[in-house]
Amino acid sequence: MQRLTRQQATIALALTCTAWGTVPLIVRSVDLPPAAIVAARFWLGALFLTAVVARERRNNRPSGPPVWSAHRGRAVAVCVVLLAHWLCEIAAYQRAPVGTALFIIFLAPIGVAALAPRILGERLDTRTVAALALAVCGFALMSRNALKASGVDGLVLSLAAAVTFVALILLNKPLADAYGGIRAAQMQMTGAGVLIIPVVAFGVDFPSPQPSWLWLVVLGILHTGVAIAVYLTALSIVGATTTGVLGYLEPATAVGWAWLVLNEKPALVTVIGGTAILGAGLMVVRSNTPDLEVAGVTG
Repeated sequence: MQRLTRQQATIALALTCTAWGTVPLIVRSVDLPPAAIVAARFWLGALFLTAVVARERRNNRPSGPPVWSAHRGRAVAVCVVLLAHWLCEIAAYQRAPVGTALFIIFLAPIGVAALAPRILGERLDTRTVAALALAVCGFALMSRNALKASGVDGLVLSLAAAVTFVALILLNKPLADAYGGIRAAQMQMTGAGVLIIPVVAFGVDFPSPQPSWLWLVVLGILHTGVAIAVYLTALSIVGATTTGVLGYLEPATAVGWAWLVLNEKPALVTVIGGTAILGAGLMVVRSNTPDLEVAGVTG
């Protein structure tokens, strides 16, 4: 598989995060408990990516080494962290105002920027740091009117989701380097899909099947299987900090999608904040200076 250029990877990552902004619209339309939706994402994503890997084998054109063949401890850890992150995130949305939960969770890119130089050996350029600052300010503006008092459990879950978000990016970078995006994603979806089986078996009461469940196919294959493979492929090229900055496009574009599809008109301050985030994303996309220098890895 031909390696993407840095700019191509950055654009692909920006488009992926923009597409993830539609996830809340899909989740709203599916009448299922949160754990069941998460499980469907894992299982359908795993099935799709397993089919892709099998096709690679038949064509004798593997995109990476066999899964579970390298960094096994890290691979197991990332499956556990991914499951914990998605469950904490959804539980936080249930127990805290969405704006409060989002604000805490999306402090994660700051943690990534602080830890990536020490853990991954990343070298940050001035433009990336400026883009991160602009994105954080924009997100603060977007969330300002949404911040409300929350119970201790909601705040703790939001903080747990933020911490696991940081861990996911830092754990995934070496895995994406070693396996490539497709195989790293397939391994994680399969592993997390197995781990969530007891949660679904003993903690979920399923209602009668409904036509809205068909949206899970879109959510599982496109938003999970395809999108996470692209995300991890880009992560291995552009670095953890740039990935974190572009992640702010997800909540920013979610507001835009809700305005476009549901006619939920945002406040002016929200529009200003979203525009700042889009500006930060544009700064990153236009940047041609590598922000990554990892021993043994060509960025």
